[in-house]
Amino acid sequence: MATYPKFRHLTVERVEGIALITLPGSPVPDTEIHDSLYHELHDVWLPLSRDPEVEAVVVTGVGDQLLKRQLPETNQLMTQSALYDRALRMITAQQLVHQIVTFPKPFVAAVNGHGSEHFLYADVVVASETATFGDDHHVMDDLASGDGNPVMWPFLVGFARAKQVLLQGLRFDAQRALELGFVHEVVPQDKVREAGLAAARRLADLPKLPFLATKLSVNNWFRFASLLAMEPGSAYQAAGMGAERWTASHA
Repeated sequence: MATYPKFRHLTVERVEGIALITLPGSPVPDTEIHDSLYHELHDVWLPLSRDPEVEAVVVTGVGDQLLKRQLPETNQLMTQSALYDRALRMITAQQLVHQIVTFPKPFVAAVNGHGSEHFLYADVVVASETATFGDDHHVMDDLASGDGNPVMWPFLVGFARAKQVLLQGLRFDAQRALELGFVHEVVPQDKVREAGLAAARRLADLPKLPFLATKLSVNNWFRFASLLAMEPGSAYQAAGMGAERWTASHA
């Protein structure tokens, strides 16, 4: 098995050929702007793709959350950083989307809380009965949405609903997400990890080359859309992190 870096925010283990990435149950304060969960999520995909003993990947969280909100200390660090450093942070978020949609192996999101936008790019999304989905932490928090949401939501729910999600903070519970088709299975909270691993095994057992070629062909729509939507949104989001109103509310 490949040797993985020691991550501060992530736990990576292998379960019968399936790599299980577990996000922390509580956020870890960033000591500097480039030492963050986003950077670790960016860095984990390459070694997993190269490890011949990893057949598929599952991402899940601890307890009742997939991805916790950032700590006030991290928000303060962002507000005090130079625009250039904030821009690099947003570039990392853009690269994370690219890493996920071009990942050659099956990827399953086992969502046990609020579904972060990055994990809705997964090949299969399994959600707990209490999971929720949406984007109420950008425009509603006085920031442009630039780290993947404008790319993804129009594909998942159509443009009209996507505007409600992005501009008005519309959220979906797990059952509604299942009805709309961007969640593939809803299970009790204590079964999310198990269901995610089972879904990953089903995908891993498919013919590998046809799976890869078809997956990448479909995900190219995300790659194309990211060129149109992510760069302007990311630029405005990075600039907004230093704006007086956002700084005052997140210091």
